[in-house]
Amino acid sequence: MEGLLSGMLKLHLANNVSEDTSQTRTIALASAVYGSMRFKTSRDTINRILTTEPPKKTKAARLAAIFAHLGNIEKLRDYIAHQQISPVSQPMDGNWQISTLFSAKDLTKTAVFHFKTEAVNAASSDLTVALQRLGGRDVGTSLIDALIDDASPIPWQYKPSMLKQVHQSKAFPPLEL
Repeated sequence: MEGLLSGMLKLHLANNVSEDTSQTRTIALASAVYGSMRFKTSRDTINRILTTEPPKKTKAARLAAIFAHLGNIEKLRDYIAHQQISPVSQPMDGNWQISTLFSAKDLTKTAVFHFKTEAVNAASSDLTVALQRLGGRDVGTSLIDALIDDASPIPWQYKPSMLKQVHQSKAFPPLEL
């Protein structure tokens, strides 16, 4: 998803640079400006560009809904990639636990989350659907037209409630020696 959005931004810039510039230089310039971006940075850049290319409200709403959903998936991904994860019971049960204890900046604000393997499968499926909805069109001068051509609702499989917070500390427990 990150690669797709970065690529769309590069092509959009390349299509909006002066005609006095060669195609090779334009692509090189677009790549230098955007490089490789994480999802949040690409999303924020796209939203800033859309303020200069006001889209139809239905397309803007659909893009906002897709971005919000992808943000929920990114949250799950980041917890899995950057936190302590362990099976809740037996590893083959498909029930997982994430603790933010070891990466928390403030140990009085740690949390524990539970999720099932099905949540990861649903999130993966939704990424495929999002890629199909957001990609595959010519990036001309209108970025929103390249990103969204169908304003119909998407039947997402991943639900943010699949990542359940089961504990949040309000104070760091005293250490026993």
